[in-house]
Amino acid sequence: MKWETVKLGEVIVPAKLRRAGNGDFPILSMTMHNGLVDQGDKFKKRIASADISPYKVVERNQLVVGFPIDEGVLAFQNLYPEAIVSPAYDIWELRNPEGVDPNYLQKLLRSPRSLAYYTANLRSTTARRRTIPKEAFLDMPIPLPPLSEQERIASLLDAADRLRAQRRDALRRLDALTHSLFLDAFGDPAHNPKNWPVVKLTEISRPKQWPTIAANQLSGSGHPVFGANGLIGYHDIYNHAEPTVLITCRGATCGTINVCPPKTYVTGNAMALDNLAEDKIHRTFLEWFLKGKGLRNVISGTAQPQITREGLTNYTVALPPLSLQLEFASRLEQIEGLRSRMERQGLELDGLFASLQSAAFAGP
Repeated sequence: MKWETVKLGEVIVPAKLRRAGNGDFPILSMTMHNGLVDQGDKFKKRIASADISPYKVVERNQLVVGFPIDEGVLAFQNLYPEAIVSPAYDIWELRNPEGVDPNYLQKLLRSPRSLAYYTANLRSTTARRRTIPKEAFLDMPIPLPPLSEQERIASLLDAADRLRAQRRDALRRLDALTHSLFLDAFGDPAHNPKNWPVVKLTEISRPKQWPTIAANQLSGSGHPVFGANGLIGYHDIYNHAEPTVLITCRGATCGTINVCPPKTYVTGNAMALDNLAEDKIHRTFLEWFLKGKGLRNVISGTAQPQITREGLTNYTVALPPLSLQLEFASRLEQIEGLRSRMERQGLELDGLFASLQSAAFAGP
C-alpha cells in the first residue's frame, strides 16, 4: 500500500488556549531525552514562579513544542488528563485523533529527517530558544501510513529504544560497581575509616603544569592532547609516554580527574601528577581516591577557579598496602574490559536505531 505524504498542518492545529488561572494542575517540564516530565522529578523541587496563572493547560495527547526545536525538544503529553506547561511553549492538537498515533508522530517529529528540516528553517534567535516560524513548521511534509502501520513502527522503535536504555543503565551500574568496590576495599577517602597511613600527595608524585598548546597547533591526527576537560585535539609530539593522572586546574570544571592514555601531550590547563612513586601507590587507586575525596578544599579563586602546585602542598592521600591497590586495579581492568564491549554494543545499537528510523519514515 502506498503511503500518503501530507503536510504537518493537515495533521495538527493550534490547541485552544487555556491558562492555568486559579486551577490546581500538575506542572510539567520539557526535557530533551525524556519529553515531558513532572517538574519535581526534573529539578527535585518546584521551580515555577509563585504565580502560575499564565501557564498553559495541556490535555492528554496534545503536542507541546519547546526549544531549541532543532534538538527535538517536543513531546505529546501522556501523563495526566490535564497539566500545565510554561507559557513560552506552543501547544497543538490532532485534527483527526482516530487516524494518527501520537507515539508515531512524536517519533517522526524527533527523527533526524525532521531535525534537519528544523535546522534548515531556523528563525534567527537566541541560542537556547531556537525555533522556526509556525508556517514553516506546518508546511513540513511527513509520511502518514495507515494507523495500524503507524502503531507497528512506533512499537518497533520503542523496542529498539528500550534496548538502548538498558545498555545505558548497565553502564551506569558499572560505575556504581567500581565505586562500591573501592569503598569496600579502602573505605570513604574523605574520612579514611580504615586508618590507612597518610602521605602528602607531593611525597608520592610531582604535580606539574606543562606548556599549553595554542589552538592553531592542534590537528586532527597525531598524539592525543589533554586539556582541562580531557581530549581537545591532536599534536605531533607528546610529553607523557605513560598513562598519567590529571587534575583539571582551571575553569568551571576545576578539580575534575582524568587519566590520559599513553603518548599524550598534557597542556597547562591540567595538572599532571608526574613521577608517581609506583612502589607505594598505583595509578588506578590514586585516580579513584582523588575522585572520591575531591579537591574542593584546594581550589582558590571565584571568578576564575584554579588549583596550584602550592595549593596541593598539604593535600593528603591514604596509602593502603600496594597489594590491595593492585587487586583493586586488576578488578577494575576487568570491569573496563566489560565496559568497552558494552560501549561497542551500544554504538551498534545506536546505529541500528538510526537505520530503523531512516527506514521507518522513508515509506514502503
